[in-house]
Order: sequence, then structure tokens, then C-alpha cells
Amino acid sequence: MRKEWRDEGMRQGDLVQSSAVFTQEGEVMMRPGGGTSGANGCSLWCPVRPAWQLSYGSSSPALSNRQRFPTFFRTHPSATLHNPTRVQLFQKWKWTRIATIQQTTEVFTSTLDDLEERVKEAGIEISVRQSFLTDPAVAVKNLKRQDARIIVGLFYETEARKVFCEVFKEKLYGKKYVWFLIGWYADNWFKIKDPAINCTVENMTEAVEGHVTTEIVMLNPETVRGVSNMTSQEFIAALMSRLGGMNPEETGGFQEAPLAFDAVWALALALNKTVAPLKARGRRLEDFNYNNHDITSEIYRALNTSSFEGVSGQVVFDAQGSRMAMTLIEQLQGGSYKKIGYYDSSQKNLSWFGNDVWIGTFAQETDKVVYGLVFPLKKSDILNVQFRYYLGLWTKSKRYTSTRNKLLTFINGPSWSPGKPRLGDHANNPPLLSQLTVLGMTSYILLTLTTLGYIIDQRPAAGVLELFRCAAFMAMQRSGLIKSLVPPPAATLTEVFVFFSLLYWALQSITQLLAIKKKNN
Repeated sequence: MRKEWRDEGMRQGDLVQSSAVFTQEGEVMMRPGGGTSGANGCSLWCPVRPAWQLSYGSSSPALSNRQRFPTFFRTHPSATLHNPTRVQLFQKWKWTRIATIQQTTEVFTSTLDDLEERVKEAGIEISVRQSFLTDPAVAVKNLKRQDARIIVGLFYETEARKVFCEVFKEKLYGKKYVWFLIGWYADNWFKIKDPAINCTVENMTEAVEGHVTTEIVMLNPETVRGVSNMTSQEFIAALMSRLGGMNPEETGGFQEAPLAFDAVWALALALNKTVAPLKARGRRLEDFNYNNHDITSEIYRALNTSSFEGVSGQVVFDAQGSRMAMTLIEQLQGGSYKKIGYYDSSQKNLSWFGNDVWIGTFAQETDKVVYGLVFPLKKSDILNVQFRYYLGLWTKSKRYTSTRNKLLTFINGPSWSPGKPRLGDHANNPPLLSQLTVLGMTSYILLTLTTLGYIIDQRPAAGVLELFRCAAFMAMQRSGLIKSLVPPPAATLTEVFVFFSLLYWALQSITQLLAIKKKNN
């Protein structure tokens, strides 16, 4: 294997076309840098001269198109892998309307097109869709004007600072809003001083608090020794040693380093896998040239069936040559990112840690809500509504002999009593009926009203409905759902009366059914 280092920034495609198209020496495989734009150029050229391309940082969904890029593989998953996770979170929190804002580049446009299809299938509406090229001010203003609340942002890190500076100015953050961003920014991206914005670090920190990110798992969280005989922790330690004390946050490509490392291993293992089948046909990998299509096919099969444990996790490619991986979900809490879950889209499995923190409106209720009704109004005239509260306090204060307790009644309110907390003791609140009980009673009342209407109109089904009503009444009284307001002897007489009514309407129903059967015969 020969390595050639050629620094062309993000223009590897230009490099390849200018320096290698017309050479006769075969380039079996290329591993360009992390940029999507460079990968596009290389990938369009590679099918012309059958050379395989393996990228570690290209995420554009367009690169999954096997018609345009038949020789392209990548250890970095497609950006669309974020979308199943986003949809899963929308469904988890029961959100049915979202908004989007994107930077106008191919990678984000195609990602958003994929998201639009997925949310439509899930019954979720994209109510607002905004885009910008370099200045997001107008797009952010439109989000505010159209009352966007759940917002998915797709843009690079530099543009993210511009967006959230405008978000701060428009007050498009806080308890009424939830932002979803890409997770591959630097952890301190909002604290970096940027001459392109006129917001302070404090402004930015306030605006970004609470947002949720989704990111491909780039470093294996498990302590597993993979094909390189290194764990992910050992790899990071070795990388930090090579950096010589440099800050990872200020080192370009640090996050993608495990993907680049595994890309080299995928390349080496794939080439090694071709040796035996080529030898069986009397060929060698060293014989490769641009006209050897059988060697090209063998390399494709080797890459396509790659499966090994790398420092970034299990390395497997899908049918489009894209890496399959889990998604990490994080939330910015108190100025730092906290892991709140993982999502495996292939298994549709959400692992949730339950440590998400929400601001105001979106807080998840954890404590049982206790209801209490104090002094219900018997009349709704204006004077009664305005002064009944104070009259109730006056009436209650007269129960106490101590002047102190009389005054505390007016200060603490109607729920207070001597020796109890200011807002009263919840143990003294009346018990609440369960929702099932309320539903049952409501259904019984509706059944009673319907039955009375049928009896008055002398409809044929009146007997059957009254039979069911009597049976329901007896069942509820026997189960304790209905408590009689009359003394026990009278309650017993009521039960006896309902029982005979049930028998009467049962006979009526049977007689009616027999008459209908006879008439039909």
C-alpha cells in the first residue's frame, strides 16, 4: 500500500482530475479528506477510471446514489441517519407540528427532503420551512413571525453562531421553544468569539440552553478490543499523545479521527480479502489497472461485505456504501452537553436515560398532581362571585377563639387550619374519582337519557336498552361504585325494584324477539 499526501483543502476532486486521470498507473483506492465537496469531485471521477473511494467525513445524502457514485464507500454515515432519531423524539414527546431552518447547501437540502418524507409518514407536519445562504436574520425573523416552536436547524458551525445570535435578538428561545441541532459541532462552539456576530458569549449561552442534538456515534462507548487490538479509550489516549497537549476542541477533524482510523482498516482488510479469490483465478492485486474489471468487482465485493469491530464501533456498510451506526442524543444543560439517550434505527430501539431537563412549558410532570375544591360556589351572581371567598374566611375564622388563629385564617387562606402547613394538608383533601369511574358514570347517564327517549318514542329497541340500564345499575351498586343516599332498608327496596324491572324488560325483549322471528317466518 502506498500513501500519498496531497493537501488540496476541500478540492480533492480537482486534484484527482488534474493529476491522475490520464496516468496509466492504476489507483486501486483513494481515501479523501473529510469534506463532502471534495468527495463529490472524487466520486464523480472514480467510475471513469475504476478506482474505489473510501471517505471518513462525507455525510451528504447525495453520495448514497449508486447511479452517480457506484464506487463510493464511507465510514461516516449519511446525514439522513439523524432523521429517524428526530422523528422518534417527536413521537415520544407527542409533537405533531415542527419548523425547519437550513443553510442552502446540497447536504442540508437533501437531508431536509428526507426528513420531510419521514415526518409525513409519521403524521407530523412541517408548518414552517426557512432557508438562508449566508445571513440567517430574515429566516429567523420569519420563524418568530410564524410562531414556530419545535425547530430543526441544519447548518454548519459557523452559521450556527450567526443563527443563534439572531435567535437571541428575536427571543426565539426559552420555555416556549425547543431547538434540534447537529451534534458534530465543537462542545464550546457557542463560546467561540466570532467577528461575524455582535452577540456576547453570555448572550449565546443564554440562547442555546436546552437544545437537543443528534450525532452519529463516532467512538465506541464499550471497552472492546477490536481488529486493531486497541480499545476506543486506548486510541484516544494515543491520539492525545500525538497531539502533544493541543486542545481537541481546536484541532480540526478530532471528532472524525476514529472514523478515519477505521477507514484505513476497512481499506486494508478489503484489499487483503481479495488476495485468496484472485490467486484462485491466477491473478494478483498488484496486476490491477483501469481495464481489470474482474479485480474491480472483487474489491467491491470485499468492501461491500466488510464487517469488523473498529474504534468507532461495528463497521458495516449498507447497500449504498454508507456506514450503519447508532445515534447519540444529547442536550445542553447548564452550558455543557449531557447524554440523554441512544437510538438504533436498524432495530428501532430507543435507549432513554431519563435525565432530560426542560424549561417551563416542556417540563415532564413527575409529581402526582393533587386537586382540591374549596368552598364551591352555589350561586354565580356578581356579588357572590366577588365576596363569597371573604365571607367563607369570615365564617371559618369564627370557629377559633384565638385572635392569632382568626388573623392567620385571612393571611394563609381557606385551606389552612391550626397546626397545618400554610397551604393546608393534602391528606385532608377529598378523594378523587378515577378517570375510569368518571367515564363509567358519564356513560351510564347517557344510557339512561337515551333509554328514556326510546321509551317515550316507543321504539322497538327500548326494551333492550332498559334491560342493559337495569343490569348496569345493579352491577355498579353491587361493586360499590354507586352509594345509596337513603337508609339501608330503602336501599334494599330499590335493589329489589330494579331487579324486578330487569326481569320485566327481559321478558319484554324476549317476547319482542319471538314476534320478530315469527313475522319473518
